[in-house]
Amino acid sequence: MPELPGPYEVFEIAENETRCFHVTKYEIGTVTIQPRYPGAPRRKQVEAIRVHVLPGEKPYIPLYWDITQRHLVAYLKPLLPKIVREKLKVCITAVLTKPGVRASKRFKISLEKA
Repeated sequence: MPELPGPYEVFEIAENETRCFHVTKYEIGTVTIQPRYPGAPRRKQVEAIRVHVLPGEKPYIPLYWDITQRHLVAYLKPLLPKIVREKLKVCITAVLTKPGVRASKRFKISLEKA
């Protein structure tokens, strides 16, 4: 799997935040991240989906996000052709499932017709 070219724009979303966007195109590859949890390796290569979004759906450039969260990648990857073809709006909400030092987030995802 090829490494996505920089600059990286890692998709981060706060607990109970919802972010909606349209995927105009996507790329699948890997990115090198710097995990922040205690005991994490300095660098780690992970699978990522780069989703390009419409102007106005992201307030600054580049107009894409690199989705690296394993649960999101696994869920979205098979749906991306349909999302792009049918111009569906993707809405992602972060849900905290395990509070504490090694907090764990999961995501609610809805697809809406434009």
